[in-house]
Amino acid sequence: MTASDAEWIVIADGERARFMTRSGQAAFHTLKIVQASEPLAQLGYGDRALRQTPRQPAQDRFAALVAAHLNAAAGAGLFGRLVLAAPARVLQVLEADLDDPARSRLICRIEQDLTGVPDSALASHLPPGPAKG
Repeated sequence: MTASDAEWIVIADGERARFMTRSGQAAFHTLKIVQASEPLAQLGYGDRALRQTPRQPAQDRFAALVAAHLNAAAGAGLFGRLVLAAPARVLQVLEADLDDPARSRLICRIEQDLTGVPDSALASHLPPGPAKG
């Protein structure tokens, strides 16, 4: 599987985000988990990203940062398909902050908080994955 064939799944709730890939129908692999309380350098951005919008709610700032990471990853060709799962407000911010290359890869949006769902139970909440090839 090439990077352009890769499917990224991002499960977020405004305080944490889990970046995952999936091969086949249900084989999930966590790429990284980021907490809003952790340094933003984990996503490749400095603390300056939060200081740019001091009046924006913290959960919105975190969602915007996650979107910025997805924009950079899409621009680098790290994934070809994107699935987003988050509560309504977080999903709205994520989608609004995606640029055209990232947005064009969005194949599914799930308006639900799945952050507490273990990997073994995710398949029932997500669309079918890519066929193995």
